Formats: sequence, structure tokens, C-alpha cells
Amino acid sequence: MEFIRREIGQAISIRPGTELDPAMPIGELFLNGPVSVVLVALEPGAGRFAVYGDSRFEVVPDELLAREGDATNAIG
Repeated sequence: MEFIRREIGQAISIRPGTELDPAMPIGELFLNGPVSVVLVALEPGAGRFAVYGDSRFEVVPDELLAREGDATNAIG
């Protein structure tokens, strides 16, 4: 389980972690059930979420994805 706070308009991505073997069947990630996102707290203009799922998934805030994209574009 991972907790993340998001303000209105902010997003998250849930993706396979980097240590995951690409040859692993996707069904193995869901043997214990789906990924669930639960709103656990609500504040003015923001919410706090709990993300439940296989620990081999990464929960990545959208602003980190933007930085990754910037770094990839700068290198490539």
C-alpha cells in the first residue's frame, strides 16, 4: 500500500516497476486482485489516496513523469 496526496488536477500513473521481468505474464501481477485506489482523506482542494496492489507496481506522481520525460528528451 502506498499513500499519495494530490491536489485538484494532479494525476498519478501506475506502472510496472523497473525490477519487473518483462517476460512475466501480466496476469501474475493481478493474482491477489486488481489495483485499487481509495480516497482516505479530503481536504480543501486536495485528497489523500491509498493505492493497493502488487508491490511490483510503481505509483508515480505526474510531475515526476514530466521530469523523466525532460531528462529523456535532453539525453536523446
